[in-house]
Amino acid sequence: MSQPKVITLAPTALDRNGISTTETLLATRLDYLINGALSTGYDRNGICASQTPTGADAMTLNGALGVDFHTRRGVYVLIYGAADDTGRTFTVVGEDSKGNFLTEAITGPDAGLIVLGSTKFWHITSVTPDAATAGAIEVGVNGYAEFTTAQHVAMYSAGDDTGDTYTARGYDRYGVEVTDSITGASAGTSSTQDQNFGWVDRITSSGTSAGAVEAGVDGLCESAWFLLNYRGPDFNVSLLVDVVSGTLTYAAQHTSDNILATGFAENDATAFTHDTLTGQTTDQDGNYTNPPRAVRLALTAFTSGSVKMTVVQTGT
Repeated sequence: MSQPKVITLAPTALDRNGISTTETLLATRLDYLINGALSTGYDRNGICASQTPTGADAMTLNGALGVDFHTRRGVYVLIYGAADDTGRTFTVVGEDSKGNFLTEAITGPDAGLIVLGSTKFWHITSVTPDAATAGAIEVGVNGYAEFTTAQHVAMYSAGDDTGDTYTARGYDRYGVEVTDSITGASAGTSSTQDQNFGWVDRITSSGTSAGAVEAGVDGLCESAWFLLNYRGPDFNVSLLVDVVSGTLTYAAQHTSDNILATGFAENDATAFTHDTLTGQTTDQDGNYTNPPRAVRLALTAFTSGSVKMTVVQTGT
């Protein structure tokens, strides 16, 4: 008999603005600041403390974070301006994760606002304006949100943003870069997607928002796929689900897709829901007598707590 496999889900509970606090985007920046309570690392002047360049000379890299960001998977550079410096261009020079040369030209911010670059830097060599600035400039980094249980990103809209698309970028539970799109929600509601993010460090909108928008989590998630010995004789799989604590709704899911295929991504699989282990809120058991290739556990509603599913299969 094969060893039982225990799948556990214990996501972060609903936090509507845990990734990004309330922002009404302008055309000059369609990327959200990752600065919510579930995030870390946001620092407006972490690379360059406040200074007023008097010409086209490199700024002093005197921020508290330093210039090396390998330990946090790179950073997106942000620039804050005390005055209107939209006529200025700031050239950031540095390196990528492999030490290759990187450069990005970032248009300066308007008075009291922040602009955000789109290139991820692992090391910063210099930040240089093309001329003297109108006021004090700060250079820092956007933050990131990391989750112990990979889960969905949710977007809340105060206005009608159904015409917008939000693109979340980061890493999955394995540390592989992932991107997913979220359709904007109608006024006063939230929308979510089906990719499980273990780390989020960028969210971009396709257009300016109708009103304030927040980015967070809703507790929805799926576990990794667990491969079954679907070619073995006398196929039989037992599923034992234990709601350890809290209030949640779960479902067991299965797929016939090849999860070992090159380039396979979790949310690429066509997922089917178990006949009886769906919409459940208490301890339950079920089985498979006809072989799917893989199974997983999904949370379809979540308030608090955790749930685990033990998979036991006959054979080896």
